[in-house]
Amino acid sequence: MVETPVASGEPAAVGQVILKVVPVDGGEEKPRRQGVRLEISEMQVGDVAVGQPVRLASKMWPPRVHGYAKGVVARLEPMGLEGERNARKFVVHVDVSSSPFAMRLGSGVRGEIVTGRKPAWQIILEH
Repeated sequence: MVETPVASGEPAAVGQVILKVVPVDGGEEKPRRQGVRLEISEMQVGDVAVGQPVRLASKMWPPRVHGYAKGVVARLEPMGLEGERNARKFVVHVDVSSSPFAMRLGSGVRGEIVTGRKPAWQIILEH
């Protein structure tokens, strides 16, 4: 699947995306490998590592009815992005291993990265 946000002959601005390519399987028009891009805050990045399990809830399919997709942290971008009010955000790439619902390209998900267990008193003090 190919998407071209800039028309042929149209000028492109610096940093503007001019082409998106998604490898898809033949007749089904589904991506070969499903992945999710999550943004996390700078305060959370220290607890995230490659290989951690991720639970994904679709914004299109209510998780109470359709369940959760499962994945694993595949990559953590080393450089943060500028967020709102000078808050830094980091990008986490998740490979989806199973999903009880159809994941549409570009749809929104909420991800919960399982980073381990903490005692209740530590969670209270952090918030």
